[in-house]
Amino acid sequence: MIYRPRIMAVDNVQLFVSRTIVDALDQFYADWIGFERYKHLNRDGTVVYRGRPRSGPRLVVNAVAPEEASPLDRPPILIEMFSLNDFVERIETAKIRYTWIQGWSFYDRKLVLYDPAGHRLELLTIHLF
Repeated sequence: MIYRPRIMAVDNVQLFVSRTIVDALDQFYADWIGFERYKHLNRDGTVVYRGRPRSGPRLVVNAVAPEEASPLDRPPILIEMFSLNDFVERIETAKIRYTWIQGWSFYDRKLVLYDPAGHRLELLTIHLF
């Protein structure tokens, strides 16, 4: 079974990015994060990714003109991963920069990184006791 990450959102997450970096974002979200490509780049300039559950929120990337792209006006995208340690091993080989954030408890750790468009992602693991 392939484990897909989960988007921690109530509804679809909309990103507006420059058309020039859609390929870099596709590699980032599909190959590194592990989302499934639900809809490839179509005529209206959108790419849709989904995680688990398949009926859950989706990541919708809207390709727009460079002057319309604005990564800084949105909150971080929260993504639940199966294992942060395994993910760190993979991204270190690709030299993707990241940092750790430690919360109040030992288990409240998040991995923070930025996608090629400059959107902040916070990756976490849910521990069930």
